[in-house]
Amino acid sequence: MKLKIKLTAILCALVLMLGALAGCGDKTQNGGEDEKGGAVMTLGEQRIDAGTYRYLYATYKARYLARYSIADSASFWSETREDGKTNAEWMDALIRDSIRMRLVAEYLFDVDALTLADGAEQKIDEYISDLENERFDGDDAKFEAALAALGTSEDGLRASLLAEEKMNKLYDRYFGASGARAVTDEERDAYYRANYVRFMQINVNDAYAYVERDGAYVQNKDGSYETRALSDEEAAAKRAVIAELDARLASGDTVEGLYSEFSENTDYPNGYYFTVSTASNYDEQIVSAAFSLSEGEYAKLRTAHGMFYVERLALDDGAFAADENADFFGDFESAVKSSLFDELLKSYFDKISEDADAVNALTAGEVAANYDID
Repeated sequence: MKLKIKLTAILCALVLMLGALAGCGDKTQNGGEDEKGGAVMTLGEQRIDAGTYRYLYATYKARYLARYSIADSASFWSETREDGKTNAEWMDALIRDSIRMRLVAEYLFDVDALTLADGAEQKIDEYISDLENERFDGDDAKFEAALAALGTSEDGLRASLLAEEKMNKLYDRYFGASGARAVTDEERDAYYRANYVRFMQINVNDAYAYVERDGAYVQNKDGSYETRALSDEEAAAKRAVIAELDARLASGDTVEGLYSEFSENTDYPNGYYFTVSTASNYDEQIVSAAFSLSEGEYAKLRTAHGMFYVERLALDDGAFAADENADFFGDFESAVKSSLFDELLKSYFDKISEDADAVNALTAGEVAANYDID
């Protein structure tokens, strides 16, 4: 078995569909008047004008920065990724596709002759009023000035929020509880194989020990467990285990084969299953390492929780349906549906008319993120 130490960073290209704020509307997104520039994207009678495009760009940028815990810095945007693109180019593609998908969603909402739930518009008006009161002290002039700086208006914001509701309604039409589109086992398996990594790990915690009292671990007020430094004897014992593991692996043993004998956590004998988007539920360093490996390779990692040995395993059939793997697949069904919904929307991209110069005029490295009016 080969040892691979190289790690790769996780920068996910998962598009946020149901929770992202965007907008498009009939004719334009600014109360029906094309006062913010010509159409940047058009599909049927739906169009996004230049001002609303800027607003959506800034809003999506803020959402993605928050989702991936990215610092908005010039050095980050100019950094080149493993695929040869800069981080700015990667983010630009995410944002533009998100806007396109919103445009398609509102187009299909009309094609399918859907309607919003009773009271949806009133709730949006109440949300806008609360937003103005909470963030702008109820000052309408300040609120409109902030919206104008983003390229939109109060009417444009309302149209954007309505577009979000329409997108959710369209999703329910196809993939809701009584949706028209059933998910097949073949689609589940395809999503699983395209997105998941499976690995086995051995953890030797040589970083700290948990504090015990009366036979139980002591918890802090925040719910975490109290820790202490290892004694000299404990530290020496951990070093001995690590040395033995190194020797065994060097002689041809596998992490999977030594798991039961050496790992301090043996709760998951089938292995661990993660996607790049669920890595934050665990330890991104470990999941990133697993994705960087080929099947049968392992990496030795120093983490805040001690030494880890991580071996990438082949994906096993039907893992997402096995009860013993439930901890890793709690949101699996909704993730599959969201992916299929994305595919549906993207299938209409070639029908969108775009002003290429206007589309490419904005870049993630230059547009200020909109955190305030969201």
